[in-house]
Amino acid sequence: METLISSLKNTWNNLSLPTRIAGGVIVLAAFISLILIAVLSGPDYQPLYTGLSLSDAAEITSTLAENGIDYSLSDNGSTILVPSDLVYQTRITLAAKGLPSGGVVGFETFNTTRLGETEADRQLRYRVALEGELTRTIRSLDEIEDARVHLVIPPSSLFVRDTQPSTASVLLRLKPGTSLSQQQIRGIAHLLATSVERLAPENITIVDTRGNVLNDFSSANGINSSAVSQRLEMKSAYEQQLAANIRAMLERVYGYGKVVALVSVDFDFDVIEQYQEIYSAPTRDGGLIRSEQRFNEYYFDDLLASGVPGVETNIPGYVQVDPEQGGVMRLESIINYELNRTEIHQSTPAGSIRNMSVSIWIDGELSQADIDAIEASVAGALGMKTDRGDYVSVAAVPFQSDFSFVSSEEVIALSSESSWLYLVIIGVLVAFLVIVILRQIRIQKSQSQLEQGIEIAAAVDEPDEELSLEEKEKVDVMRRLRQYSNERPKEFAQMIRSWLLDD
Repeated sequence: METLISSLKNTWNNLSLPTRIAGGVIVLAAFISLILIAVLSGPDYQPLYTGLSLSDAAEITSTLAENGIDYSLSDNGSTILVPSDLVYQTRITLAAKGLPSGGVVGFETFNTTRLGETEADRQLRYRVALEGELTRTIRSLDEIEDARVHLVIPPSSLFVRDTQPSTASVLLRLKPGTSLSQQQIRGIAHLLATSVERLAPENITIVDTRGNVLNDFSSANGINSSAVSQRLEMKSAYEQQLAANIRAMLERVYGYGKVVALVSVDFDFDVIEQYQEIYSAPTRDGGLIRSEQRFNEYYFDDLLASGVPGVETNIPGYVQVDPEQGGVMRLESIINYELNRTEIHQSTPAGSIRNMSVSIWIDGELSQADIDAIEASVAGALGMKTDRGDYVSVAAVPFQSDFSFVSSEEVIALSSESSWLYLVIIGVLVAFLVIVILRQIRIQKSQSQLEQGIEIAAAVDEPDEELSLEEKEKVDVMRRLRQYSNERPKEFAQMIRSWLLDD
């Protein structure tokens, strides 16, 4: 073995410098190729689940180990990778076992019956299961990465006055670069309110992981922040819609990108309810009779009994009385008419427009007639009213057009060019280092040859009897070279330079 190693060393030492460098490059390339083959020939791992909690990751890895499935972990244990051909089958197997559970327990906890469980224990399990189901539902939103739900459900009472309302708190962790709109936050609040008994939206608090309260139904200093944010969203959306309509109308005439429009709308969010009762007297022609009373009175003097005796004359009946026979007649009539009453119920909803102002800039030069025509067209298109203070301003201003915009294709081309430039720079640096190393090796070799020459030159001055035959030949050559260098120094220097270049 030692003989083989020594022979390899001698063989390596006898090789020239370029041969050694080429051999080292070949060995290095073979080593890298073996590493790549070992890496690429292994199984292709694909993510099974990402963003797992530690509890879910522990349960899943334990199940994979029991089933004999190879896996690997990444992202500090939050991502589990398995061979690509086992991804879907493994997910189905884990789903059958309720994994990943997200660190919560749902209504599947009632699939098993517990002996000796009291009603209080059952209520506690129900609350925990309800929290878990709500957590899973909220996590299904695209913008939410994780969620926690806490419920407080007081026990029911036989008396309504003693019944306490339920409360809830929600902690949300949003995905990077995402945010929730007020409409989505209200949707989460109403989802919880309709899922939990005696839970009102104003008793729900939604907080993100930074401690920001996302919903605030409670009023502070008489101000409802949720209602204010909703009104601001409505105002902004309406203004943007009107501005887009103006740009779409004017860009058809003046060209794309040559119109800038801004709209400001002042809304009246006050709710006004009016109730009026108006009474008016009946007309002369009369009206609706409410009540009527009539009195007829007759008085007679010296009125004697008359008639035929018998039954017929004693039957009550109408007796014609002649006032001229000394009687008095009195007639009285009272008629009450209904008063004319008008009831008016009027309700003005929130969101009416107090006034509106529009500012428009157009690229180019316009005459006053054109500006007036634009103002009239915009006022008519938006339904503006001068009596409520609406205002339109149109100005013709030359736009700045010397901006340099870079398209995505140009960005990709620039990035590719910069990458090639980096590769060229790296190649030049590597070549420079190789040249410096080779030059250093040549200098060291020339120094060693110079030292050998000095030793031989020293041996030239010594007597020839002490030298061997080979050494005498070298001494003879050195004497000739010394004589040649003394006689022709320039030619000798040129010869030495050519030898070094050949090496």
